[in-house]
Amino acid sequence: MAKRKSTSANTGAGAGASSAHWTDEETTRLIQYLALHHTEGGDGINFKQATFAAAVAHLLEPPEGIPKENHVAGNKRDWQSCKNKWIMCKKKHAAITEIKSQSGFSWDEELGANIGPADAAWWTAFVNARPDMKPFRNKGWKHFDDMDDLLHAQIA
Repeated sequence: MAKRKSTSANTGAGAGASSAHWTDEETTRLIQYLALHHTEGGDGINFKQATFAAAVAHLLEPPEGIPKENHVAGNKRDWQSCKNKWIMCKKKHAAITEIKSQSGFSWDEELGANIGPADAAWWTAFVNARPDMKPFRNKGWKHFDDMDDLLHAQIA
């Protein structure tokens, strides 16, 4: 059976916004915004649609120190795209937390688990059971500390 082409009904204003690429700066700004509004997440750190919608507006504003007339807004976002990014950030944080808790692994913000040839077989077995950790073999995640602070602020 032949594949059908997508129709214009599937290409609404919000289409594609949820899967758009996020820059490190945009991710940092989202995390910072949610940190300022962490009480809205409640005990389960589950922000409501209104919080993500407000985050969209925040992301459209120029970063601190940049005049509005010199600011070029990044990718168009919608509340769902912010929610999806938040979910992915929490998953990355959980994966790194687990890596850091493993005996025999170290963690470096730039080099991740810093797996060399001697540990390659052990790492492969480890990530076969936990595929979400694979990206951190030799690459860190600059947002870990900010996410850790935010997630622990929810508990405190």
